[in-house]
Amino acid sequence: MTTEVAQASNDRGHQDPGSDFQPNQLPLGTGVVLLEASAGTGKTFALAHLVLRLVAERGLPLRELLVVTFTEVAAAELKDRIGRRLEQALRGLEPAAASQRPSGDGVLGEWLDQRAGTGPGSEQATKQLRARLLLALEDLDAADITTIHGFCHRTLRRHALEAGLGPELELESDANRLIEQTCHDYWQQQVLPLPAHWLEGLKRQGLGLNQLRQRLSKLEDNPALALPALPPGFVADQPLGDQLTAYWSELWPRFCEQWQQRGELLYAALKEAPVHWISLGARSDKTYPAKPRNDRHQAVSAWLKAQATAGSHAQGGDTYAALVAGDNPLKTYFHPGPFTKAASPWEGPEVSLPERPLMEAVAALVDGPAEAAQLHFAHWAVRELRQRRQRSGRMGFGDLLTALDPGPEGQEHGELIAAIGGRYQVGLIDEFQDTDPLQWRILRQAFSCPDRHLLVMVGDPKQAIYGFRGGDLGTYQAVRHSTERVVALRQNFRSSTALVESLNRLMEPGLVRSGLRVPAVVAQRSGGLQLTLPPGNSPLQLLWLGEGSRSELERGLPEQIGRLVLELLERGIEVREGDQRRGLLPEDICLLVSRHTQAELLRQALEQRGIASRLVSKADLFQSEGAAVLQRLLDVLAEPGSERRRRLLAASPLLGWSAETIAQAPASAWESLAERLVRLSAIATNRGLLAALGELISPEVMAGIVLSGRLLADLQQGAELVQERMHQERLSAAATADWLRRRRHHPPLSPPQNHQPNSAAVQSAVAIVTMHRSKGLEFPVVICPYLWQAPTSGSSRSNNNAWPHRNPHWGPGLAAQTAADQARREEAERLAYVAATRAMELLILGYGPAKDQQSNPLEPWLVDQRACGRKGLDSLQQIALPTEAHKRQRWQPPAQIGSPATGPIPERPLASGWGRSSYSSWTHGASSAQGAAAGLIPPNLEEGRDTDAITSAESQAGEESALADEQQPSPADGWSALGPLAFFPRGASAGDCLHRILERVDHQLPAADPGNNQQVELELQRAGIGAEHHEAVLSFLDQLRLTPVGGALGDFQLSGLPVSRRLNEMNFDLPLAGGPGQLVRAAGLARVFRDHPCRGGEGYGDQLASLEVASRGFLTGSMDLIFTAPDPSGQERWWVADWKSNWLGVRDGAGQPLACGPQHYGQAAMEGLMVANHYLLQGHLYLVALDRYLRWRQPGYQAEQHLGGYLYVFLRGVPGPQAAMVAQSIPGMLVETVDLARLAALDTLLREGQP
Repeated sequence: MTTEVAQASNDRGHQDPGSDFQPNQLPLGTGVVLLEASAGTGKTFALAHLVLRLVAERGLPLRELLVVTFTEVAAAELKDRIGRRLEQALRGLEPAAASQRPSGDGVLGEWLDQRAGTGPGSEQATKQLRARLLLALEDLDAADITTIHGFCHRTLRRHALEAGLGPELELESDANRLIEQTCHDYWQQQVLPLPAHWLEGLKRQGLGLNQLRQRLSKLEDNPALALPALPPGFVADQPLGDQLTAYWSELWPRFCEQWQQRGELLYAALKEAPVHWISLGARSDKTYPAKPRNDRHQAVSAWLKAQATAGSHAQGGDTYAALVAGDNPLKTYFHPGPFTKAASPWEGPEVSLPERPLMEAVAALVDGPAEAAQLHFAHWAVRELRQRRQRSGRMGFGDLLTALDPGPEGQEHGELIAAIGGRYQVGLIDEFQDTDPLQWRILRQAFSCPDRHLLVMVGDPKQAIYGFRGGDLGTYQAVRHSTERVVALRQNFRSSTALVESLNRLMEPGLVRSGLRVPAVVAQRSGGLQLTLPPGNSPLQLLWLGEGSRSELERGLPEQIGRLVLELLERGIEVREGDQRRGLLPEDICLLVSRHTQAELLRQALEQRGIASRLVSKADLFQSEGAAVLQRLLDVLAEPGSERRRRLLAASPLLGWSAETIAQAPASAWESLAERLVRLSAIATNRGLLAALGELISPEVMAGIVLSGRLLADLQQGAELVQERMHQERLSAAATADWLRRRRHHPPLSPPQNHQPNSAAVQSAVAIVTMHRSKGLEFPVVICPYLWQAPTSGSSRSNNNAWPHRNPHWGPGLAAQTAADQARREEAERLAYVAATRAMELLILGYGPAKDQQSNPLEPWLVDQRACGRKGLDSLQQIALPTEAHKRQRWQPPAQIGSPATGPIPERPLASGWGRSSYSSWTHGASSAQGAAAGLIPPNLEEGRDTDAITSAESQAGEESALADEQQPSPADGWSALGPLAFFPRGASAGDCLHRILERVDHQLPAADPGNNQQVELELQRAGIGAEHHEAVLSFLDQLRLTPVGGALGDFQLSGLPVSRRLNEMNFDLPLAGGPGQLVRAAGLARVFRDHPCRGGEGYGDQLASLEVASRGFLTGSMDLIFTAPDPSGQERWWVADWKSNWLGVRDGAGQPLACGPQHYGQAAMEGLMVANHYLLQGHLYLVALDRYLRWRQPGYQAEQHLGGYLYVFLRGVPGPQAAMVAQSIPGMLVETVDLARLAALDTLLREGQP
């Protein structure tokens, strides 16, 4: 390592460090300029000031400047910084502003001084500068200050004709779904149809749906990746199976010939090799023993003979699956991969293969088909993605770049590149170290005119840490080597002078493995937050973690860091912000980690000590406990009748039942829970999951959830995201539960920003950040606990260069894996630089010499400096933690100084009358009381499909009245007392089940039709209703569809209603009482029905007057069925129908049902229900909604000509086709035609309200 440091130092000595950046002296003519920065040296400030100079000095309009940065957030920040810079300069140019210049901005002051003058023409020159700045500020919103993808998108939209695109180019922001669909299609169309032996063999070689999805995601994310060519004879648009068979027919004979000629020689060489290794100090190898017990050559020869006897080897047969089995010697012994792996420690990296042609033939036979299948998929999928997007008029982010790529020779897309060069004169490229070769080709060609263009690139190669996103340090280094004008930013505006000097000494060796120098920087920070450390404390400290293995140090590290943070908070460190002084707080501290698992362990350790923390990382909300809890809730809302799902919900944090409570809960408790869940399902549908959660969680349970950490915040955010998906795709509870399950079990590789948990955003908390995410951030105190770890070697599947080579231990796979491991060591070193430079005042590095961790990024700075005799460690203070026995176990926040601030006192109460109302909310109490007085079960418990929750008191009242002796209206003579639904379950769940069935079946087809029959089966199962009711429901459906409606609809039957003439479950929201101070009141409703009596008589208005209605906002509801049917004159009219599952039968003395059928649903009985349960009001509200809808949607609509009325269908009482003999009165069918005067009066009341 000492030699490595010395060599790196020599290399850096030959590297031109570049001249110092002078913001006001940098020439802004044409050409190429590279600004090489270091952490904290003000890259954004430099770019903003250069934009000011270009606008003011060169007179360039802002529209002729292209400013590109890495992310949309950075682009927004840069645009804001440019705008503020232009404003500052504009104010500074005002005549009276010389004494008001910002004192801390010497660069702007110098620039203004250069513009100041007293000679002739100076006043006019100043006016011209101000005019240029004003124009630039006006153009700022439309300026091209964006990301590289945003720049490409804008260019393609502006030049859609030259690009061959439509004028409305739609950008696909999230490709995960399309990638998922494409991979599934390939798997189903190309892989699953393969013969079983091929499928089994490819799976054994690692080919799977997830692997395909990961590969396609990488190709999608990085269009600069070169796709290896297909093997000879393979074509992407031809089926995989036939090509695999043809490929095998070439590989197999070639191998067999080699084996017959050289197999015995190869075996002899392989037996001899371990003897040589032992002579060099090796121990006996299990794979290659010096004295093998079994004759592997004989085993393979016998196996080959058996394959020849079977006769299927030429087509693959079972040969390939057996070949790649774990115990086949060809894969485990004769393959060059395991041999090279065993030999390389003793023969060096360049292992000579014995009988190379034969071993290569073995490798081709074992790995070739799987590698060919992967390449076939990649070529097919990339082309398929492109074609699918073209058909839909969309483009992905990668397509934006390839659409402008001039190609390696610069000959493609010439018109587009010329258009870019003609539009812009200057390009300013931020974060240039993350530019990939494809992006550089576009920029290089677009700004290639030496007499017109200026291209300024700002980058810091030491912070090139996004190789996984396609960032290519090699591109930066090649550009730096060829660029004549290199300017260095050497002033640090982030860290204190003491910390900057300590870091300069620590990093003097540079980034050894990356071959990058770390130039010394000069601290220039003025003002801001400052720490006063206790005497003797250095701003650069080393926490000694002890010695041991990596796993041992990892296990003890969270506890040590927890103690360290607690000790820092109690050390007496003073924080100064201007004139304010305070102690160190958790929000001043940041912990930098490599992985999310490390972050979670540290969070738990801090939580044990009472210290809050927030995870600033790209975590996935749908992988949290909150998402798993939501899954249980959605599952049971989709199927409230499932006992298993109810028990899972009961055991979840949402209900918090203990195991003992679940085991001892009586049947009544589970039934009550089921009823409650049915109501919650309706609430979730109409008001959202958050409302359902609010109804479900009791105050006691809520207290426990609050104490459990992030669960409450994750539940809230998850419910919002799930509800958004339900709304966008109109998903039912069951479909939503399925979507959530898929999203949890198959997460995207890069979760969208809104899927990252908000629970991480906690005030007054220690920040825990991944090093990749920390770039651009700064904190007063930074702790790096894990830099002592060497980067782990990745798998060949995640290695872009090794793919599709299956074996990373030999040949191209080994070369690629070696290069990837070296790249990881280099990036780990650059990550360490990024981490160490986040600190403003105090940096603490954790270190311990763990076994086999010598390639950790701290090694060159700590160990090798001491070995070289450097003095870089002189300022590094080693610290030790106090023992836990001498410190408090938990942190106590300092007492708050002064009185806590309070918010303003509201001047007026909130308007509680404004909101969403419904028929149910208006009539709940009244219908329950009147129904109980009449001996009827509360309607909401019977019907299902309620829009609001029912109180537990109403539920209890309904259960009691259901068991009481009932005074039923007189039965209808001559009709059956037993209908198909006489003994069908009652309650909201059963009613909801019938609603869903009627919504989904086709009434023109018999109930036994396979489609209808399947719907009945699914809904009964979903509701937890036994299969013994299946035939009864089918009989009921036939009886319903063939029953004539009667009344004004005459002999009309549902069997004559095609699907095209009906609308199911139509939701509505009607605005209520729009005027100030106006409300819809019960008195107004009563007046409508007194002035225009309905079938309930004038007395019905008095019943309405007793309701507690005072509403404004919206009236919401859902109409079960809207349909058209001809009146007696043949005129098609619109009708609204409502399904009612009320049970009006006869019970015995014990409350058990005896009979229920058409006999119990005569006109008098139904009218009694209509009045008692305010169905009359409901029907008229539905007619108002239907009337408004038709006025909006149907041309030429006239209510007197097109509106029919409403139909109430009492499902348990429909008699079937025998009712055709009756002219008007049909049991179970209540028809009322519209009264236009009553309708107009009710509509006016809902619109205008009353005082």
